[in-house]
Amino acid sequence: MNSFDSALSRFAALWRLGLLLVAVLMTLAMGGLVLLLLGGFDFVAPLSDEVRPVVFMAWCSVLVLLALSHLLPLLRLNRARAAAHADETLGARRPVTTALEVSQQQAEATPLRQFLVDKLLWDGEREIEALSFFSMLPRRSIRRAALTSLAVLLVFAALCVANFAAVKTISARLLHPYADVPPYSPLQFEVTPARPKVVYGADAELEVRVTGGAVPEGVVLLTREDAGAPVSTAGAFAMGGGRFGQRLQRVTQPVQIAFAAGAARSPWLTVDVMRQPRVESVMLKIIPPAYSKRPAREFALGTSELVALAGSEVEARITSNRPLSGGEVTLTPPRSLSRDKPETVVARASGGREVTLRWKVKSPCLVRLDLKDITGASSAAPVELEQKMLPDNPPVVSLESPAGVTLATPESEVPLKIEVEDDLGLARIDLVRKLTGFRDRGRRLTEDAADQVYALDEKLEMKKLGVEPGQTLELHAEAHDHNPTLMGIASSSVGRIQVISTEDYAELMQARTTLKEFQARFSALNEAVQQVRESLDSGDRAAAQQAMQQAQELAEAMAKDFQAFDAEKQVAQEAQKIAQMMQGMQQRLAGGSKEEMEKMKQELGEAARRTQDLKDKGKQLAEIGRVLEMAAEFKSMHAQQQRLTKQLEELAREIMIGDMRNAAKLDKLARQQQAVLDRWKQWLPELRAAAEALPASEGELKKESLDFANAAESAGIQRSMETAMQQAKKDNTPNTFVNSQLALVGMDTLMNSDNKLCQSCKSGGIHFMTKEGLSETLAQMLAGMCKRRGMGKGEKPGQQPGQSPAGGDGDNGDGFSTEGDPMLNAPVYGPERMAFNDDSSMRGNHNSRGKSGQGQIVVTPQRADSISTEAVRAAAKRQISLRDVPERYREAVRKFYGEDAVLETSSSKEAKP
Repeated sequence: MNSFDSALSRFAALWRLGLLLVAVLMTLAMGGLVLLLLGGFDFVAPLSDEVRPVVFMAWCSVLVLLALSHLLPLLRLNRARAAAHADETLGARRPVTTALEVSQQQAEATPLRQFLVDKLLWDGEREIEALSFFSMLPRRSIRRAALTSLAVLLVFAALCVANFAAVKTISARLLHPYADVPPYSPLQFEVTPARPKVVYGADAELEVRVTGGAVPEGVVLLTREDAGAPVSTAGAFAMGGGRFGQRLQRVTQPVQIAFAAGAARSPWLTVDVMRQPRVESVMLKIIPPAYSKRPAREFALGTSELVALAGSEVEARITSNRPLSGGEVTLTPPRSLSRDKPETVVARASGGREVTLRWKVKSPCLVRLDLKDITGASSAAPVELEQKMLPDNPPVVSLESPAGVTLATPESEVPLKIEVEDDLGLARIDLVRKLTGFRDRGRRLTEDAADQVYALDEKLEMKKLGVEPGQTLELHAEAHDHNPTLMGIASSSVGRIQVISTEDYAELMQARTTLKEFQARFSALNEAVQQVRESLDSGDRAAAQQAMQQAQELAEAMAKDFQAFDAEKQVAQEAQKIAQMMQGMQQRLAGGSKEEMEKMKQELGEAARRTQDLKDKGKQLAEIGRVLEMAAEFKSMHAQQQRLTKQLEELAREIMIGDMRNAAKLDKLARQQQAVLDRWKQWLPELRAAAEALPASEGELKKESLDFANAAESAGIQRSMETAMQQAKKDNTPNTFVNSQLALVGMDTLMNSDNKLCQSCKSGGIHFMTKEGLSETLAQMLAGMCKRRGMGKGEKPGQQPGQSPAGGDGDNGDGFSTEGDPMLNAPVYGPERMAFNDDSSMRGNHNSRGKSGQGQIVVTPQRADSISTEAVRAAAKRQISLRDVPERYREAVRKFYGEDAVLETSSSKEAKP
């Protein structure tokens, strides 16, 4: 065989393979089409069970004939036909057929002729070899067969979409001719019972529920002895709601039944005949253990579940239709307790129709009640029921307050709220408290309470406990119930009270106070005085009396209010004067003459001018504070960029030495860089807006702020960050680090510049000129803003610049912001500090944040405007370094966040927060 013959043979083999595929596809398509026709006939006129096997055999025969007819082209394919198909594929020329004919000619082999023959064979082989794999297949035939199969398949799919249930049922009837598949109908039959059984000689009650549409011809019951026996028909009685029933009387042998409605019917079911005793009734009695103090309970089987306490005794009184010799109960543990063997309890009867079984409740199990008649036959259908345990759970003890970590000053009062609940009854409740460095001390709250619920709501006076700043007080409640196994003991979670100094409390208030709340505090007295003036001008003495009373209450509260900022001392002094003025004016108002009224107006005018000065001062401080807030924001961004650059440097170093294990971290670091970039884009215009809004008296600060903004814009920081993001998208870690480093260098240059706002940002002090008496307050405001972002005035020992122990977004809906250190979110109790809304300062005395000496709560989980401990935990999921936490708070932070969330440090000394 020459190479041409080999090439032609390969072409013929592939062509045969294509013809085989065509035969398979066409056979399946035609077979599916025939099946569709048969299915349509069965849908219109259902085939009987006798005809279905014949139709199935005929369909199989058609499939065989179709397969043979489509295999004929494959069998008839010889070398000449293969060459012709190859030439047809190649085009108008016939190089393959010509080569085949020349190779088959018998003639004298002259050199010239041999040369021409070899050339023709070589041309034919080359043409065949030039054909692609798909060109050697009967593509037209395959395409036609595939389209035919696809058309049939689409018809099947359309039918499935239109009525999948019909397609499924009819397909099962045609493809499984010997299976009991009822004709398709939209009607659905649900026979009850699904597995009918009847005692020998008894009546079988059968019921069917027909759904899916109206029943046009009624429902009949079909019965037969077996599959080949004649079928009997009896009408079924309508029971309402689509239910029909019929009774088989005195059943003595198995019988097959089905319900039918017109051409639709249910599957055939076999009614089994039982010759064993039948349970007619079961009465259960549960006797609880004595310690539960619960009465016995008796009920009929099926009316209630068998639920009992461990140690209860159960009695089952069973009545049968036959004389009994005895019975037994088998207790089978669930799968989870499968290692325990089933327990069997046997009882004897005296020949009557009733037997009593008794057993002890130890665990949840499956209870099987069986009977034996006097002949020794067991009941065919033993009674099975599930025995459930009524859990005697330990008490549920909840320490509502203090919860988690709570901060409190030594003079405050902390609410102590305990709730205890038990399913049966409480025996004893104790409160255990522990002060760091001292032994536990217990307090008996109640003895043999007997109630199921207990609640305690009182004040915990820190002063009487003699605690000092830096100490931690731990509290938890213990409760006991009457369970004799001593398993009914439970404890609440531990509530920790971290005692802080008044200075620490002031710093927290400074960090939580927003600029709007700060400004509203300075405006409150002025608005109150203006309301009094308006009421006096209207001549309505009752309204004036009310306005004076409200102004007095507000002023008295503000005079006693905790002063977190130095400038608030002037507010307190003015509040004291306003309170005394309002008290005197109320006495003068009752019988005052017009001259007296005019005099009061003059006095109020003077008070209005003083309070207006306070309001202007608060506005000025707030406007400067907005600039300082931008400085604190820059310091926060600088710290974040510094941490990010360090991580990128470490990652770039690893990649450059070929260590790719952490290469995937680049995506996370890129997201962090994008976050800094977004903050930067928002910060720069806000800084300019804050600078432009400064009053004329703050010309120096305005110039320094605008210079700061211009320097920040021209430093190319934003461009470097954007380039770093572009390099990160290209997975170029070294270039990402370089551009991130350039952005950091620009920030460092700004931070270390001679700009006075930059110097304030770096050191936390006020380096620009302002009005006398404002520097201390502005420094406090800046420190609070930095603290909100997790930074102090300067870096702590062992801490990177701007590094914070944790961060998060706080809730500032009530005028207090709690971003940064999660300890800022903890409930705080200390001297009273009122909260002011920016829309109405007169609401301040209705929203106090604490009370001096009485420990009114500042932030509590029970208040709508608070931040709960759960929110603190959710906002602090990352690890926390103890080097950023003061020494005296470290133990509390470790216990509050857990050991897994805390990083140890080698620093031995920390600066005071």
